[in-house]
Amino acid sequence: MPIFFVFAISFAQAQEATQECSGGRILKIESQADKLKEEPQPEESVQHLHYTISNTHGIRAAWIEVWDRPHRLSRWPVPIKTQGELPCQGCNDTEETPAELHLAIYDPAIPVVCYEGCRGNPHGAYVSEITAGKKPEENAGRGAPPAYLMEDPQLIGPPLRFVEGSPTTDVIFYGRNLIPTTRVYLTDGVDAWQKGDDALSYLPGKTLDLRHVRVTIPQEFLAKPGILAASAEDKAYPYPSKKSHPQEQKIIVVSKESPVLEAIEPAELRADASREEDDQKAAVVLRGRGFTKDSDVAFGGDPTSMSSLMADVTFVSPQELRAQIPANELKDFSNLYARGIPLRLSVFNDNLHFSAPRELRVLPTTKLKPEPLPAFIRSIAPYPVPMMDFHSPAFLELEIEGDNFRPSDAVSLRYTYYERTKLRTQYVSPHQLKAWLPRELWRTHRLSFRLVVQTTTGLCSAEAFAKSLE
Repeated sequence: MPIFFVFAISFAQAQEATQECSGGRILKIESQADKLKEEPQPEESVQHLHYTISNTHGIRAAWIEVWDRPHRLSRWPVPIKTQGELPCQGCNDTEETPAELHLAIYDPAIPVVCYEGCRGNPHGAYVSEITAGKKPEENAGRGAPPAYLMEDPQLIGPPLRFVEGSPTTDVIFYGRNLIPTTRVYLTDGVDAWQKGDDALSYLPGKTLDLRHVRVTIPQEFLAKPGILAASAEDKAYPYPSKKSHPQEQKIIVVSKESPVLEAIEPAELRADASREEDDQKAAVVLRGRGFTKDSDVAFGGDPTSMSSLMADVTFVSPQELRAQIPANELKDFSNLYARGIPLRLSVFNDNLHFSAPRELRVLPTTKLKPEPLPAFIRSIAPYPVPMMDFHSPAFLELEIEGDNFRPSDAVSLRYTYYERTKLRTQYVSPHQLKAWLPRELWRTHRLSFRLVVQTTTGLCSAEAFAKSLE
């Protein structure tokens, strides 16, 4: 049958809608859905729909439909009379609009730690999760975060080392939720947060992707030994202060008198060179200058952390140290693979006197294959991922760029802490994936209430949309 839409007297997104049909008949439907959401309601409360038909002559049938478009939730006949009110059927059957869109990579090559009920060596982990979208803020107040800001930016990289007197230098900070509006600020270390509510020093820079920002550190900050701290903030908050903003990225300006590590011998070790079962540790010699009897050797990116210091260090001379490498440093955390990235060693005298790191390569063996490096997301396009509605295509194509992608990887969406679903994913290269996000997983849910009448000439309807999202 044909459907007649002559003109709408009210806006489609109102809680009531009026429609003039052929012959001048007026239909009207009203809902209290938004009002009921604004005020606390008892559990037993029922939403009622009120309808009006100005002229019932010639009407064969009338009914009300409840929609969460494109899905009809209910349909039930109503008495053919000029006015009526009925409890809503299906109003509680719609899904809620998701609050956030969390995307990650399911990487089946990554080993996982299993403590009970395990068979063999389990693999498969969700890695590199990013908050890629948020539910539109309704009636956002003046102090609400800007819609483009998914989460506050953070700098989470290991400390950066400079030598006193270094010139103005460009550096790349590692972090998360870094976007073009991210600003980086610098302060002169731990004590500075206690010295007053002064503005932090802005560092000019450019965001490279969601994980990296390049900034310029002026030479005056690098003129003498000390500990600096950088932090990230969005431009929407233009007045960060030392007291209110946390330290995130440590920058250490070491003394010119720091030790210098020139070589590690041997330059590489087999992954099985140390064995935990008989407490055998591989020996290395560190050569350089400025070593003392109190020098330590540090693993990893933060030599100032006590947990990074090596226990077995022997001082030979100001130019030589000897150290024992434990087995766990030559393997991945699961002990199934050879370490995938080189081991970084530094000579540490104190917090302002330590060397630049040197790398010790780890070689795989027949039994210990190279560690599979986890997939790593750098960017997602579009970003933020716009929330879809019932007019949107069935799928939204996403482009994910990053590192260590494999053909078996899949982009995943997380609903709750434990519930996830994998999206259709296409492997393009080790640095690019494509994925298709179904509209039904990331769309608005908004109820509408439709009054329909049937006459000999066809159908006529009035449809009212709730203003607020479910």
